[in-house]
Amino acid sequence: MSYKEPIIIKILRNKGYLKNYKRISNGYLLYVRNFNFDRVVNIKSFAGGLFADTRDSFITAYQIISNKEMNIELKEVYKKMKSLESILTYKGFLKNNPIFISRPILKKIHPNLTTNTLLVDKLNNDIELIGLIRKIKPSLVKIVLKSLYGSEPPQDDSEVIKMEREFLEDPSEITWIISLSFVNYRGWGYSQRILDTFRILDKIVIHLRNITFKFLPKNYNKHMQKSNKVTLYEKY
Repeated sequence: MSYKEPIIIKILRNKGYLKNYKRISNGYLLYVRNFNFDRVVNIKSFAGGLFADTRDSFITAYQIISNKEMNIELKEVYKKMKSLESILTYKGFLKNNPIFISRPILKKIHPNLTTNTLLVDKLNNDIELIGLIRKIKPSLVKIVLKSLYGSEPPQDDSEVIKMEREFLEDPSEITWIISLSFVNYRGWGYSQRILDTFRILDKIVIHLRNITFKFLPKNYNKHMQKSNKVTLYEKY
């Protein structure tokens, strides 16, 4: 049986964005170029519908401080940056007005954890970003710091809160995780939706990088300038 190359691979290759890819259990690990990240996981699942639509999910990770670099000062930086976490929601009568808000679950993780709208404000004021979101209408855009051990997060919300609280008390690294998913309607501008998704991820990474400079100690700014690419763990 011959192997049929996925459509997303053809789309990225035709645009010169694809360096390589690897099949994983439920999708693909994509190695890309010309973005402010170099790897993305694409997970596909069946979304139902008359046209057998698929749900495309994309995950990339931006590691700022590795486990080896982590120290007491940087653990405090993690705790401050945790307040920046945000998600996308929709408002308005027809739910057609995309807006980023601070992650509601933050207050449940720790009573002293207050929200910081610096990232939310930057995202909402990015007209091009919001315009791209209006085009593809993702059901999920989530920007969080890594706070769970292992690659399979628990399904129960109470367990998620418990694990995030434990990680917050003793963080082992500083890594942003960006997730985006939407129902993809084949034949309805599929190629453009994929390309717009990568543009959205790219713009979010740029905002994260710029904001991170404001939180890191001055001696880490040069480190950030050298490490200007997103690193995605092979385990995804």
